[in-house]
Amino acid sequence: MISIVRPTMPRAPFAAELAAWLEAGIVGTGTPAVGEAAVVVVPEYLRAAPRVVLAALAARDWRGTPVAVAAYGGRDRGRRAVEDTREVLTAAGARPTPVSLGIDVSAVRRHGFDEADVVLRDLVLDELRSGRRPARSRPRG
Repeated sequence: MISIVRPTMPRAPFAAELAAWLEAGIVGTGTPAVGEAAVVVVPEYLRAAPRVVLAALAARDWRGTPVAVAAYGGRDRGRRAVEDTREVLTAAGARPTPVSLGIDVSAVRRHGFDEADVVLRDLVLDELRSGRRPARSRPRG
């Protein structure tokens, strides 16, 4: 089972829309058990993930849990929120997938989710379903 973990911020209305869109590609949602796959939805404000969201993620038990990050923001598609969240999740014992999803909220508001968004969503969900461990980087030498 793949679970969706959303921020509990009162002013993150797009998080609900993004979570619903992600759930359309998933059978079953809920609170992830230790080791169960999850997609973490994170907003980006002022070029970073909100500290309150990162603190809440750091406080959870993520040991061995395969996790994908779905961030949203402006034109850079929440890139910095992805980086911040992956760092916190790794420190908390999660196994972040090499593939993340970034959404440009203004583009979605104008035209809806596009084909590239759907392809990335499906790629992220396939990574979680496969249960593959992320590849470890090897030093070049």
